[in-house]
This record gives sequence, structure tokens and C-alpha cells, in this order.
Amino acid sequence: MRYKPAHASKSGSVPFALRGPKSAKTILSAAVAGVIGLVPTVLLSSPAMADTHGYITVTAGAASVTEGGTVTFTIANADTNSHSVALTWTGGTAANPADFTFTPTSPVTVAAGSSATVTVTTIADNTYEGAETITMRGEVDATNYGVASVTLNDGDAVPTYTLSATPDPVLESSATPTATITATLNRPVAGAATVITLNTVDGTAKAGTDYTALTNGTLTVAAGQTTGTATVSITKDTVYDTADIESFTVNGTSAGTVQAASTAAGSTTVNIRDAQSAPVVSITGGGNVNEGSTVNFSLGLDHGSERATSVDWDAAATAGQSNQATAGSDFTYPTARTVTIPALQTTGSIAVSTLKDSLSEPDEYFDVTLRNPVNATISGTNNKATATITQGADAPKVTITPTSVTEGDSGKQSATFTATLSTASTQTVQVKWSTQTAGSGLTYALPGKDYVDATGTLTFAPGVTTQTFQVDILGDKIDEGSGASPVATDGETFNLKLDVDSAYAQTVNLSDPGANRTVKITDDDATPTLVFADKVAKEGNEAAAWLMPVSLSNPSDHPISVTVAVDSSVTTGDLAAAGAIGQNGMTDLPGGHDYTLLNFNSITIPAEGMSAYPVVLVNGDTVNEPDETLPLKVTPDAGAAGASFLAAATAKTAKAVIQNDDAVPDLEVNSVTGKEGDTVTVTGTLTGWRQGDASAIVTFMGGSSKGSVAASDNDFVNPGATVVEIPWGASTGSTIKVADLKLNTDTTAEPAETIIAKGTGVNNTSTVTEGIVTIAANGTTQPPAGAPTLKSAASFRLGAGDLRLTGTAANGASISLWGKPVGAPADADWEKLGTTTASASGAYEFMPEFTTTGWWFKTNDGTNDSNTIKVNLKEDPDITARSSSKGAVTVNVAGDPKIRGLAVRVLRAPAGTDNWVTVGTGIINKDGTYTRTWTGQKSGSKWVFRAYVYGDADTGVLTNWKDSGTVTVR
Repeated sequence: MRYKPAHASKSGSVPFALRGPKSAKTILSAAVAGVIGLVPTVLLSSPAMADTHGYITVTAGAASVTEGGTVTFTIANADTNSHSVALTWTGGTAANPADFTFTPTSPVTVAAGSSATVTVTTIADNTYEGAETITMRGEVDATNYGVASVTLNDGDAVPTYTLSATPDPVLESSATPTATITATLNRPVAGAATVITLNTVDGTAKAGTDYTALTNGTLTVAAGQTTGTATVSITKDTVYDTADIESFTVNGTSAGTVQAASTAAGSTTVNIRDAQSAPVVSITGGGNVNEGSTVNFSLGLDHGSERATSVDWDAAATAGQSNQATAGSDFTYPTARTVTIPALQTTGSIAVSTLKDSLSEPDEYFDVTLRNPVNATISGTNNKATATITQGADAPKVTITPTSVTEGDSGKQSATFTATLSTASTQTVQVKWSTQTAGSGLTYALPGKDYVDATGTLTFAPGVTTQTFQVDILGDKIDEGSGASPVATDGETFNLKLDVDSAYAQTVNLSDPGANRTVKITDDDATPTLVFADKVAKEGNEAAAWLMPVSLSNPSDHPISVTVAVDSSVTTGDLAAAGAIGQNGMTDLPGGHDYTLLNFNSITIPAEGMSAYPVVLVNGDTVNEPDETLPLKVTPDAGAAGASFLAAATAKTAKAVIQNDDAVPDLEVNSVTGKEGDTVTVTGTLTGWRQGDASAIVTFMGGSSKGSVAASDNDFVNPGATVVEIPWGASTGSTIKVADLKLNTDTTAEPAETIIAKGTGVNNTSTVTEGIVTIAANGTTQPPAGAPTLKSAASFRLGAGDLRLTGTAANGASISLWGKPVGAPADADWEKLGTTTASASGAYEFMPEFTTTGWWFKTNDGTNDSNTIKVNLKEDPDITARSSSKGAVTVNVAGDPKIRGLAVRVLRAPAGTDNWVTVGTGIINKDGTYTRTWTGQKSGSKWVFRAYVYGDADTGVLTNWKDSGTVTVR
């Protein structure tokens, strides 16, 4: 092998790409070995093949050497000069120092024309490697060098392997049972992995059942290693196996250089220990059978088994029972009594035939007990089962009569039932009875509604065949038999359930005709008819719901649907109007929207109910109108929805009469003032509405009002009785002209004079509230020049007490105060209330006292009267509220002034709100107070109370109010 000079550095070292550890060389060796067959080979250079360049020659002392031997390389220098020759080991597959060492070390000095020897010592190991090469290069420079190679033969034989399996045995009970197969080489192989092919062969353990088979599976031993593993999955099942330990074989084969140590060593055995013990066999079944029937028992294993299982059985007396069945007389008893359960099955059975006889005898008992298990054990608790041979058809049957009873209309009706045995018995027969619902629906009676639940026990002494008992039937008036098929019934049914204690089970046969006897409660109630009644009530001012019950003469057990509508056949009389169009077709007629029908059309009277309730929303108003009638008709719905359950499917009519509760409108004549010579137009303000024509007659005449001077007949032109027409539908608040009144002129000085306008309604279509026409004073109401003046500090005095009056007059004039109470007759005398002297500036004052009325005041200076003034007296009430006992609040109102008979109104609002509600009214008593207590109030609630004390305008007393503090109810 030649290297170009450029491949070496001046230092003589080998380039990095040519270096490498022993592993790289062994991989190369192995790769070559894999290509050509069993033993790796290389082309080796002989001493004659030494590669020489320039004056340096390298030759090997031998063509090959075996591991552990030595070989020499000779370096010759043909130059005339001595040279230092660098030694490098390159190009071969053997590695220094893994495979060999050499002396002397590099570099080696070779004299001119001379040579030097390098000794290579090879290293023996236990790794199979095949043949390798040792190549040495001696170099002075890139031009003068030499190369020689020696073959290093492997001293180790081809390796062998063995197989083993762990754990031994594999426990099927482990969480994930697995067998590990291990291959072991007697020496490692360098440079290549060893692959062994595995195949499993069934033994007592079977692939697919006990383990998962390997077919051409692989086990790999890595290069340089001596062991490798593979796994086989073991099946975890619940079946008892054919042997406690079962086994199968794993065989291995290997191609190439690695061979099994021997034919036997190429396989291993895997043992599996079963997780299950022998299954436990138990017995169930038996129970009650009639004589002549077969009693069956079931055998069961608690888990499967690959082995057939068998068990013997015997019949024996049942512990604690006096009546024992006899083998051969009461049941068959075979000689061979072994039951075999095949492999992989878990159940078996035993059938024992009972023998029928003609005896009436008690129940008889026997036990079947297991023994002698094979490949199994017997349950400690379920090792036997009991069979009971009942008397069956030989026992007497029971008949219950009667099968129907009459219901009645109310209360409890005791029905007597008779129980009869089909034959007399030589034993005491005891039968329990109880009432029981027969089902759900209209045809079935219900306890507590149709009958009273009851229970009892009937005891028939030997030879006795009849006994009686009672059940209370609940009467009602519900029709339970009306309607067409399939709904129609003639009553409801319930069951009499018969039962028997185990001690008497053999004495009576309840299986025929069964445990339940059906009894019908025959309905005796009439088919209902419809009832639809009139309703008459006040209209009211707000909308109100009127119920118009549609009723039945007696209930039905079916819902009954009817249609409710306005009876359009009624067209006469004052009919209530629906919607905004009223009587006579007039739009927006006051009071024209009288009602709204709510849940009309189809309504249903519920089953067993008496009524359904269509609702008429009556639209209350304040309009005076005639009483109005709403005609209604109820028609049963066709068929099973309604008519089928009524005695007569005819329509029923009724009327809702809406009574007027509103007063006729009132015409209040508006007060008006005019001067002498004026013509004043007198009008009235309408309060209220009327649905129809209305009129009033108003007359005028002089009269005094609140102390005024009455006008005389000469002071105005009296129009006489004036008819005032109130237009159709005129609304409240309307202004209507009454008359034009001419006020006459005269030359007499006179005070203001009043005319009173009074009236009455025509044909009770209205009322009239009087009004005042005032003729203004003519020349007397103003005091003459120089007369004293008078004024009040306020227009009213708040509460009883003094009020300051002031005025002016001539300097030093003597002034007297005159007064009369408000409400005194017009011709009442003025009272002198006091005298004072005007100051130098002409000022004066008085402090009159107010107690129970307001006052008219004037002053006089001895010659002239002052102007007249009116001062009212205003209430200043006090109110206290307290809660001195649980749930009670007491309010006390004290008037100021304390005027007996004044009206009081008390209001209440939750603390912190303005939601005032009137809670009491009354009058001030002789002590000037009003007291009221409310009980049943909610503890902890907080209230504020307000009291109004109403004055008397005729006496100049004004209304006022005051609030209490917050009171918390105890």
C-alpha cells in the first residue's frame, strides 16, 4: 500500500483520518468476516511485498504471527548519512497497544548504510476476533520511507452458547407473569452482534392458552458482550390447570460463526406454576314444589378447571323440621348419585322427582348434601340445599263471596265477605287476607278514597268450611259509571289478597285461582247534570275578576269539558258591552267597556271536581249608568270530552248582572263676584260621568253665607228656575253654563251682598252643589280718610294663644278693639275686646287670645271704624306613638286647640318611605285627644305615623297635620 507524500506531515506523524481505536479495527474485521463466511481473512503482504521509497527500506521478519508471539521489523538506511526514522503503525487492523507492543520506541536512529531492528510483541486475549494485520511505516520524510505488514492470527476458538429460562418456575399469580430467556456465550465476539433465533414448542403448557408462542423470535447478544435476553408472555387466567406445574420448550438456532455448545444446549425449558387451586363446588336450588313435580338443584364451581370435576350427593333429613320426606315414598332416590362437570365447564345439576299421593298432609322436607369431591373441594356454607314438597292440589281451595258490593253515597258501609273452603280439612286451616289495590286508573278503587285498608286472619278448625270478615266501603256521590265504552264502567275494583304463614302453607291451596280475589264496588250515583247560576254584584271603580262557576249536580270520575261564550241570542235589555264600543254603537261612550272575557271558550271541570271557573273581568268605573246584563251560555263539548258523561248534554244559560254603584254627576255652581250693574255668567263644574242624558234645575235667591249680607230681590234680576242641560257623555271637570245673572245698580252705600244658587237634578239624573254669587260692596268697605287702620301679624294663629294685631291712628287717639267669632250670625253684635292709646307716631297694638274659633276684628277711634280683618285659628296637633307590648302599637293625638268633635285621620308608612296608608279615623274627645291601639303587628317592623286634625271652615278653624317619630314594634 502506497501513500502519497502529501499524506504525511514533515513531522512524520500519520494523518488523523488514519488513526483509530481498536473498536474501529474490529468492526472492520467483523464486517469482512460477515461477507465471506465463517472465518474473517485479509490479504497480507509478505517481506517481498515491502513498500520502499527512497533510501529507507522496512521489511518484516515473518509473514504472520499468532497472538502471544513476537515478530521483528528491520529498517535499512541506504543513504550516506545517518537518519532518525519515525515509526508509525497504520493501515492494519491490529491496534497498539490493545493487540501488540514494540521496542525500541519511535523514533529509531539508523546509521548510514546500516539497519535497525524493532521487536513487536503480540498480546493474547479471550475475544474471538479473526485474523488482523500489523502494518509499520518507517519515515524520514515524505520521499524517503518504507512500509511492511505482518498477519496477526487469532488464538481463540469460535464461541459457543447456552440457553436458560428464569424464573423457574414462572408464577402465574404474579402481576405480569413473564419468562426471561437468556443466551450466554463462552467468550465475547468483537465487532458484531450475535443473533439467535428462538422458537417455542408445546409441552404440558399450550401456546395460546398458557403462554404466547415465539415463532422465529430473535435474541441478540451485543458485540463484545456474552449475554442477551428475550421474553415470553405467560397467560394469567382463572382456570385450574391440568397440573400444578406445566412446561414448554424454547429452542435456539444461530447461523454464522457462533454455534450452540451442544445439541441439548440449544434449548431450555420454561415451567409455569398454576395460580389457581382446585375449584369450590356449591349447591343451590330446591325450594317448594308440588307433589309429583321435579325439584331441581344447581351445582356451580367458583372458577373454571381444565380437569373434569365430580361430586356425590345424598338425601337426608332437614334439621329442625318434624315432617321429613321419605326416600322412595315421597321422592325417587337413585343408587348412583354422582354428578360430573366436564373440563372447562362450571355448572351441573341434580333433578329429583317427587312422588304424588292422595294424602292431605303437611309440607315435607329433605336436604341434598354434597360429598366426595374429585378435582374440587366442597363449599363450607353452600354444601346442601333444602327441598319442600307441598301438599299442592290436595289442599282445599278458598272461594270469596260476594264479588261485588254497593258503594253508597257517604260514610262507611261495612261489606261482609264469606270465605269458603272447597273441602273440609282434617287440619286447622289458617288464611290471611288483606285489601290491595288492583291497579291504577279510573276502573280501580283506591284505599282511603273508595275503601278502608284492612287485614285479618281466618282460622278454620278441622271440619269447618266457612268464615266471614268485613271491609268498610267508602260512599261518595261521584258518578263512576257514565260514558261510552271503553271508558264506561259500572264501578271500581280492588283485590282481596290471600296469604298463608309457612306453618299452614300445606293446609290450603292458594295457587288456584291465585292469591288475589277481585271485588267490584258497584257505582250507585246519578249521571251529573250541568248547573250554571246567575251572578249579581256591584260594579266597583276598579277592574275586578268575577268567577262564573260552571258546576255539576254531583261529581264525575272523568274530566268534563264545556265551552262558555256570550249568549248571542239575547238582544234585549241593558246589555254589558265588550270592547270600546258601548251602547247604541257610540264610540268612546263613558262606561262603554264593561267587561273582558278571560279563560272562556273550552274549560274543563276536573275529574271528581264540582266546578270550573270562567272569569269575567268586570271593568269598574265611576260612570253612572243603568244596571247591565252579560248573558252567557255553557255548551258541553261533544263526545268523550264532555257530553258523554252528562245526563243531558243541553246548553245552560246564566247572566252576570253588573249593578251600577256610581252616583249621578254633580253640578257644582261656581262662585262668582260682580259689581252692581254687571251681568255675570254663572257656570258649573261637573263632577262624575253619566251614560245618558242628564239635566238640573237651578234657582237663585238672596242669602247669607258664612256671615255675609244677603242680597235682596231688588239687587239682581232673578231668572227663575233655570234648566241646565248636561250633554251626553260630558266628562268630569267639564264647565257648563248655568245662567247669565244681571246685577242691579242702586245709590245706597252697602257692604258686599250674596246670592245663593241652589238646584236639584231632573229625574234623578244629577245633583247640584250650591254656589255663591257675590255683589261687591258699594262704598262702605273702605274706612273714611283719617280712620284708624288694622292688620294682623299672620293670617292665622297656630294653636291656641295670642296673636299680635297692629294699626295706625291719630297721635294719642284712644283706640278700642272690637271682634266677633267667625261663624257667628251676620246680625250678631260686635264685642269690645280692649282699649289702648296710640303712640306719638300713631302706632298701636292689641294681643287678642284665640281659643276655639277664628275672629273678625276692627278698631274704632270714637268716630270711625277701621277696616275689618279675619284671622283664622289653625290646628297645631301633637302625635306620639309607642309599642309597650308584643305586636301592639298605640298612637295618641292631642288637638291644639282642644276642640271636641274635630275629625281625626291617622296614616302609617314604613320608616324611610312615603307610602302612607290610612289606618284609623275618629274624633277629638272631650279631653281634646284621640287614642287608638293596633294589635297583631309584626315584631321588629318600624313605622312612622301621621295625624290629620280637620278644622271647621265655618268657625275659622284650619286643618293641620304632624308626624310621629319612628316606632319599632316589640
